[in-house]
Amino acid sequence: MASSLMTTAATDPGPPNLREGDRLTQPEFHRRYLDVKDETRFELIQGVVCRGASMKVPHNDSVGYLVTQAVLYSRRVPGVHSGAGATVILDEQNEPEPDVFLRLQPGLGGSSTNTEVSGGFIQGPPELVIEFADCSLFRDLHQKKDAYEHAGVKEYIVVCVEQCEVKWFTWPAGERVIPDDKILKSVVFPGFWIDVESLFQLDGLKLEDVLFRGIATAECQAFQADLQRRLAESKANSQS
Repeated sequence: MASSLMTTAATDPGPPNLREGDRLTQPEFHRRYLDVKDETRFELIQGVVCRGASMKVPHNDSVGYLVTQAVLYSRRVPGVHSGAGATVILDEQNEPEPDVFLRLQPGLGGSSTNTEVSGGFIQGPPELVIEFADCSLFRDLHQKKDAYEHAGVKEYIVVCVEQCEVKWFTWPAGERVIPDDKILKSVVFPGFWIDVESLFQLDGLKLEDVLFRGIATAECQAFQADLQRRLAESKANSQS
């Protein structure tokens, strides 16, 4: 199936525009999206074109704080790639642009690859996806959640901005409960801890402090050692 997914512009010009609510396959959506001339963001969710929602200030600020958390984590845990807003080709019906994600770098046993050796788009599901929802809340908790689950995303976090709450899902377990201390501890990426209260208070220093506590745990240290081993094996295989 992966070979049929569209990753480059087709030679046939076709209709250049995208409209919210259009029903398209992923290859057709991708081709049209490449022709969009302005900065409008679109996603394809379960075969339906969705226009990217505009961000209010609390939404935008919260995204920025968790992007920083993801980058800090990936810098300290070699083998983990963090990203924000990148095109992710999941399958024939879905091409989202997650607000934040963490994934294992290609070649380390993860679920995603790059469409080009030098970069390109992401093909396949990142292990962990975070979406920030205000006017997109229903879609993020239903159609998009179902798409991520079906594609093989292991952990999905929805930050409900206006409600000041976080919905946390892992599969096959389903929805998880945020602990009483309000610290969400990723089950896929050991040490990736999010202080939920500090996130909504936009307390970046507290968020970083909690994250670094997570990275210092024995569980995270063991995960780092395992990734170092995989990186060494991958490098040795590429040189043989």
